[in-house]
Amino acid sequence: MKLADSQVRAVKEYLALLETVEEGLDYVEESFTDYEKTEGDVVLSDIITAFMELEETHVRFRDLFAKDPVLVESFNEFKDVLIECLKLEDKMEDQNAKQQIVKESLSPVYRAWMKGVYEPLSQHLVH
Repeated sequence: MKLADSQVRAVKEYLALLETVEEGLDYVEESFTDYEKTEGDVVLSDIITAFMELEETHVRFRDLFAKDPVLVESFNEFKDVLIECLKLEDKMEDQNAKQQIVKESLSPVYRAWMKGVYEPLSQHLVH
């Protein structure tokens, strides 16, 4: 499948956002024990915003990559990340609960999902 220049740009920006979210999760996880990392809550808030942007992009990408069922399924599976994210609702002030959710569910689920979408999507850039 040949992508138009604007589509290539959109895919590259999407992949960069996936990496940025992963780096953000690294920072947030480190901020729980490294007290010099004082922006953990701000970064976590930015990650939540990025999740909403990713979900909006999935709507367009489902159409664009409709002939790639593996990729479409990966976009659909992002709901698992959003479900984990919802666990943070009303927990942002509870440091212990927030740490447990981020480290034990949100981060691992996001990283597993990202691994499943990143490579198949990257393949569309090499053709």
